[in-house]
Amino acid sequence: MSDGWKIDELAERSGFSVRTLRYYLARGLLPAPPFRGPKTTYDESYLTRLSAIRALEADEVPLDAIAELLAHATAAEIARIARGGRRPAPAPSSPAPVPLPGAGLGRRFAVARRTTFTLAPGLRLEVDEPVDAATEALLAELLETAQTFPARAPSKRTER
Repeated sequence: MSDGWKIDELAERSGFSVRTLRYYLARGLLPAPPFRGPKTTYDESYLTRLSAIRALEADEVPLDAIAELLAHATAAEIARIARGGRRPAPAPSSPAPVPLPGAGLGRRFAVARRTTFTLAPGLRLEVDEPVDAATEALLAELLETAQTFPARAPSKRTER
């Protein structure tokens, strides 16, 4: 590879539009490039990060949670996510308890949406989004566990 790609070349390689890449830069999902201007280039790490974002979006992870997760992930963890590996779990040495869905960000900011997961007839789990990375990891574990029960795969319904 050369010294990097221009934003339109990165868009072509990643499958995202230039507009989306600029949006991700503004939201902090992509770090600001070291140099800004007409000669700005983006290296392989941006392509890897975009692959991770695509994988997380495919898992229906909200952008706020993706930004939080990627902000604390190492380059190796981002590469693993990009290859389709599991998202990193919250650090076990974290002194703060894992918040319940709807706690944390949902109380400081307006709830963007509420997602309801039907785990079984009469059993629903509601999640106020956006959520932080720890809550997102807990939610993924709960849904994965719910899928292990025969004929009880969770369904998803979004309400506003």
